[in-house]
Amino acid sequence: MADQQRGGAAGGPIPGWALDLGALEREVAAALDSSPYASTAAQGGRGEPGAGGLAPSANGLMREVSAYLLRTGGKRLRPALVLLCAQAGPMGPAGAHAAMPLAVAAEILHTATLVHDDVVDQAALRRGQPTVAAQWGTRVAVLAGDYLFARALTLVALLGRPEISARLGEVVQGMCEAELEQVERAYDVTYTEAEYLDLVRRKSATLIAECCRSGADLAGASPATSAALHRFGESLGIAFQVADDILDVVAATEQVGKPTGRDIGLGLLTLPVIAAVRGDRQLAALLERRLERPDDRQRALELIRAGGAIGYAQQTAWLYVRRAVDQLTQLAPGEPRNSLAALAAFAIQRSH
Repeated sequence: MADQQRGGAAGGPIPGWALDLGALEREVAAALDSSPYASTAAQGGRGEPGAGGLAPSANGLMREVSAYLLRTGGKRLRPALVLLCAQAGPMGPAGAHAAMPLAVAAEILHTATLVHDDVVDQAALRRGQPTVAAQWGTRVAVLAGDYLFARALTLVALLGRPEISARLGEVVQGMCEAELEQVERAYDVTYTEAEYLDLVRRKSATLIAECCRSGADLAGASPATSAALHRFGESLGIAFQVADDILDVVAATEQVGKPTGRDIGLGLLTLPVIAAVRGDRQLAALLERRLERPDDRQRALELIRAGGAIGYAQQTAWLYVRRAVDQLTQLAPGEPRNSLAALAAFAIQRSH
């Protein structure tokens, strides 16, 4: 496999997937109005239509923000899943070409959610770089996120598959409701593991699951295959989020590109926190007073790390990885099954 097929995007390599990531990067750049592949927008003109037939933005600031987001992009997990699952259909590797517009839309949609998340969380860093809000201000960040949502949904509409558009619309609604639930339940030490897992499913896993199912659908996969890949994506999405929540507690800022303990600082009860608070009255007291003292967050992190909460969360993540991989028995041996299995393992073995 060529290097460009094995490597990830700006966020680092994800081993084991059989994709031409160079082509994916070019299409994402084109759709974000920030690439000479698509237009002459960089020279101030509107240029020619880019990915999916969309014309570049006429706004210079929007093009500047788009280019910045492209440079600071992540692992391209969601578009990679679209393309890999498209290869599970009768078209084989050619299915990835049919699903490319959806892959691009999935990445732009995910990017929009992150831009807005950083506004809500008042975050200064993402992936070790200033957030859009920190770089240009909250007003620009909100408008840029709105623009990206519209861009993504336009790409999906141009597929001419109303059922995919409807499902993605429902996914985004559920994501917003889950985020509001997090705000409502901040610092709530009665929050249960079952409630957390349901929130994670709605907040993170449903988009990953829909990327898998719709990628397969676009390439003509059977209903049984599409359903299995949807279940794969949902379990993978939960495992990925639990792993993220572990890293928030144990990883250094330099490792993950954002402050350690940012989530608990916002009062978000993730699985490591929930597992730790069950038998630790001192941690519960810190959360009940909303970590109001200067050293409360650091003390809370120490308490979470000291017990068995991290190990419990890791076991839970592995459980969902195994559930995800079990769904791949619906696929024929070889690719894309091998790449999807490797991606599932990567979800909880990564360091960022």
